[in-house]
Amino acid sequence: MHERVDLPTGPWQAGSPGPLRSVLVRAVGDADDEFLLESAELPPFARADALLARCVDGIEVGTLTVGDRDALLLHLRRLTFDERLECVLHCPVPDCAEAIELELRVSDLLVAPPADAAPTHIIRAGGVDVEFRLPRVGDLDALSAATEEARAVELLDRCIVSPVPMPKEARDAVIDAMAEHDPQAELELEITCPTCEREFMALFDCASFLLEELDRRAHQLLREVHSLARHYHWAEREILALPAQRRARYLDLIAGGTGT
Repeated sequence: MHERVDLPTGPWQAGSPGPLRSVLVRAVGDADDEFLLESAELPPFARADALLARCVDGIEVGTLTVGDRDALLLHLRRLTFDERLECVLHCPVPDCAEAIELELRVSDLLVAPPADAAPTHIIRAGGVDVEFRLPRVGDLDALSAATEEARAVELLDRCIVSPVPMPKEARDAVIDAMAEHDPQAELELEITCPTCEREFMALFDCASFLLEELDRRAHQLLREVHSLARHYHWAEREILALPAQRRARYLDLIAGGTGT
């Protein structure tokens, strides 16, 4: 079952008068859980990108802006589980460090698309006009082996359309403009600690949050396969072919001592 969802920015395709603004997404299934178990050693961003490639139709993940990717991960989470997200943050104040339980909603985390969609943008800063495009997932993948400082410099260089000598003021202005034109790319939560009443900002990492949930589910599936195979002597493929509700009924029978 697929659902068409909107992209906040959308990649610009050759010959198209505008960006691709919607794609088909399906929920993460049992076969994807197998992939997650087998890809546990990969970095989180690589696993998230590979998962999107499996679950999103008609688009190359590398062409997405970072905000598009995070929006798709949120939709993927909603389709796989539900709209509500429960997470725990810790107050950053050293003498507090209170655990703060949050209940969020996917719809509240999706940012409205920018009004001025364009393949490139131009700003004037530091006495020069700079034309740039938004960073893409493919850019981040290409720089994955670089240090954090080198990544920031190289990422900016990759996104400058017409290279010009830029003072630091101009480079900083371009970075700020990129964030303005792709607001979904860096999702910040405003939090007030209920204990010390201090206010702070916390980044919400869509990829890490979803992968942690999916990893827990994948390991639960592994335990289910183990129990059913041990009790009924079925092959793994036979068990995975069963609908989740039917697997649950067999597990109930085993737990009740009435399985055969």
